[in-house]
Amino acid sequence: MSYMIMLLLCAIMNGAVFYNLFSLLSYHCTAILIIEIILFLFVFNVIPVFMGVYMKKTNKSLLKGRVLPKLSFGIVVMTSIINIVLRIITIEQISLRTRTMSAIVSDRSIAVILTIVNCLFPIITAAGSYIITYIIYECKK
Repeated sequence: MSYMIMLLLCAIMNGAVFYNLFSLLSYHCTAILIIEIILFLFVFNVIPVFMGVYMKKTNKSLLKGRVLPKLSFGIVVMTSIINIVLRIITIEQISLRTRTMSAIVSDRSIAVILTIVNCLFPIITAAGSYIITYIIYECKK
């Protein structure tokens, strides 16, 4: 039960991070915004869980082959790179959004910090989901 709560919380937090990004890019079309968020949520929440289960079964000699985990890992890495590139592209828009937040800290520094955090956050949650799934999954023959 606690595992499912963790996965749900990761999905909610990642959803907020991706909404922040895609609302800057796809503000004119709600359907595209929803599709983009769902696709990124799938990559950063579902694929790491699948990879954890698959690798546990492979290490217990219940499955053979390493192509599928490599492909899954490649998809997560490619999506992480896309996330980073999109974050860098939208840093000026974030800077414009944060002007009302604080007069003490420069707008640019807040935008850079938010960009770094939003680039790393999905990667950290994906790695955590993979590791926790790998550790707690019980293989059945």
